[in-house]
Amino acid sequence: MADTEKWENLHMGGYANDLPEYVAKAWHTSYALDVDPEKTDVTMYDINQFAKMKEAFTEVFLYAHRAAKSYYNNILGKDICIGLFDRNCCMMHLYGSGNALQKNLTERNLTRKSKWDYSTLGANAVSVGFELNRPVTIKGYQNFCRLLSDFSTAFTPFSIESKFKWPGDKENTNEVHTIKGGVALFYRMPEDREVCETISFSIVREISTYLHLLYITYQLLSANRSAILVINVDAKGTYSIFDYNARIFKSLGIPAKVMFNKRLDSIIDPKPNNKEFWDMIQSGVSKKNINMELKIHGISNSYIVTLLPDSEESLQIQNITIAIDSEKQINRAISQKIGNNARLTFCDIIGENPTFLHTVEQAKLTAKSDRNVLILGESGTGKDIFAQAIHNASDRKNNPFIAMNCAALPRELIASELFGYTEGAFTGAKRGGNVGKVELANSGTLFLDEIADLPLDLQAMLLRILENSAFMRLGATRETSVDVKIISATNANIIEMINQKKFRADLYYRLSTLQLMIPPLRERGQDTILLAEHFFKLNALRFGNPPVTLSEGAKEMLMKSEWKGNVRSLQNMVESLALLHPGETITREHIEEYMNSTFGRFTDSAKTDGASNIETVKNSVSYYRKMPKEVLLKVLEKNRFNKTVTAHSLGISRKTLYRWMLEYGLEL
Repeated sequence: MADTEKWENLHMGGYANDLPEYVAKAWHTSYALDVDPEKTDVTMYDINQFAKMKEAFTEVFLYAHRAAKSYYNNILGKDICIGLFDRNCCMMHLYGSGNALQKNLTERNLTRKSKWDYSTLGANAVSVGFELNRPVTIKGYQNFCRLLSDFSTAFTPFSIESKFKWPGDKENTNEVHTIKGGVALFYRMPEDREVCETISFSIVREISTYLHLLYITYQLLSANRSAILVINVDAKGTYSIFDYNARIFKSLGIPAKVMFNKRLDSIIDPKPNNKEFWDMIQSGVSKKNINMELKIHGISNSYIVTLLPDSEESLQIQNITIAIDSEKQINRAISQKIGNNARLTFCDIIGENPTFLHTVEQAKLTAKSDRNVLILGESGTGKDIFAQAIHNASDRKNNPFIAMNCAALPRELIASELFGYTEGAFTGAKRGGNVGKVELANSGTLFLDEIADLPLDLQAMLLRILENSAFMRLGATRETSVDVKIISATNANIIEMINQKKFRADLYYRLSTLQLMIPPLRERGQDTILLAEHFFKLNALRFGNPPVTLSEGAKEMLMKSEWKGNVRSLQNMVESLALLHPGETITREHIEEYMNSTFGRFTDSAKTDGASNIETVKNSVSYYRKMPKEVLLKVLEKNRFNKTVTAHSLGISRKTLYRWMLEYGLEL
C-alpha cells in the first residue's frame, strides 16, 4: 500500500489502531484542535516575532549552526535536509545542498520562520518530540497533515536548565533559565532512517554539551572580577561577541544592552584606531596584563587587557576570551582592599638644610626613572615619606602604591604576604588562595620598609622578581609576570650585614641601583625648629586651638637635643605639648619636663659637669599624671569620645586612657 493510501486510511478512522500509541494520541489532539489535514498554507512568524526569537536563540544558534553544517558534509549527495528548531516549534534554519527535498520544503514554505506546533501542522515529529521531550521518528504517512506526508522526520529535542544570570536579571534571583530547541532530519528513503536518527541525536548531544559548558563558562564570567568578552572567530575571520559579563559595561563606559552576536568592532573602534589591540587580537597569541589606550565609541581611556585564545579543531571552534579593565577600576579596588595609598608628595617634605635639600633633589631625579631605589637613614628620618613622594612624582602615580614592613610580620607569614599563595598551598590557606603584595603592586610601586629584616631565603625569591620581572605564588606551578618598581628602606648597616653573610650582596646591588641617604635630624641644624613650628601649626589647625609659639630657650634646647628618634620623636613631642599647652609659649622647662617623663632622663649638653638629672626624674610625678582633667576632656570631645583615636593622638595606650578616665570620673 502506497504512503498516500496509508495516510488516507488513517484519516478514515484507522489511526487509533494502526499508529503507535503516542502518535495516535497526538492525532487525537490534532483533531481536537480542529487542524485541517488538507491545509496547503503554512503559518509563518512575522519578521518582528522571528527577530525576537532569533535573538533569544542566539547562544544556541551560534554553535548549532556550526554543528549542523559539519554533519551535513557527511550526507552530501543524499536527499536529506536538516532543520533547526527553537522552543516555539519555529524552524530557525533549513540546511540542504539544493537537493529535491529542500526545494520541495521551500516551495511549501516549510522553511525559516515556519511554525510546526500542534495548532498549525498537527501531529508531526517536531510537535510530538517537544511534547514528549524525547527523540521521535515519524514516517511520512504518520504525519497528520498531507503537506508532510511524503517525507519522514527524525527529531531530537534538547532542554538545558541553568541558574546563570543574563544582563538585566535582578540581583539574587533564583530563576531557572530553560533553553529548549531541537534538531530534525528530513528524509525520503527508508534506508536513511538510521543515519538520520544518529545524526539528529549526535548534533543535539554536541549542542547540549556546549550549552552545559556555556553555563559553566558564564558562572566563571560572573565570578570573575574582570570585565570579560568571549569572542567567536568565524571562517571569514569576523570577530563577533559570543558571551560577556555585566562588568563589561562599566569597564568600557557603555550602556547595558544585549551584545550577543554583535561584531566586536561595533563596540571597540576598528582600525586605524586601536591598532595595538587589533594586531594583538589577530596574532592569536596569549597576552597578559597589557597596558594600552583603547578608543570606545570615539572616547579614549587607559585599560589593562588580557587575551586568552582557545580553539577546538574537532568542533571547529575558535574563541578569544578578553579581560578588559580600566586602570582606574583596578587601582580603586586595590586601594579599597589594602587601604595603603601614597598620600604624601615632595611638597610635604619640610627642610632648608643644604645636605637635606640635596637629598630631596636626588629623590626627585629617582622618580623619573623606573630603576629600584634604596633609602638609607636612621629610624624616624622619614624614609616612608620619601617613598610616597617618589611614587607620586613618577609616571606610576596613578597606579598602586603598596607598602610592607618586613620587620612587622612573623617570619612564617612574610612569604605569603609578599608573594601570595594558591588554594591548598598550606594548612589554613583560604579557599581561592591569596594575592600577595608584589602582585597587588603590579604596574605600580612596592615599598619594602626594613628590608634588612627579610629572611635570606625570601631574599632569593625577591631577587628573582628583580631579575626576571616574574615570581611564583606559594604552591603555584607557573610564574606570574609583574611590572613593579621597588623602593626599599632600612636603618641598618647593610654593608656590614653583607660582610656577616646576613644579607645577599647581589640583592643589595639590585635594590640600590639608585640610593638615597637621609641625614638624621641632629645634622640638619635649623630644620629642627622649622619642623617643630610646622607641626605646632598643623596641630592648632587640627584641633582648632590657638597657635603655639616657641621661646628662645625652647629653640635652644631643640637644637641641642640629639633626637635619637629623629623627626618622628620631634613630632610626637609637639603633638603632646600642643594638646597640653594650647595657645601658650612653649618654654625650655616644658620640653625638659616632656623628655624627663618620656625618656626617663635628659642630658643637658650645656652643663659642664655632664651629670644626668636622674634625681629630678626619680622625685618627679609622671608627666602624664599631670594632664588636667579639662584638657583630657577637651581631647575626648574633639575625637567624639573615640577611645582609640584619643589614645593615639595622645601617644598613650588605651589602657592608660581608661585609667585616667576612671581617676577623673569620666564616663567610659
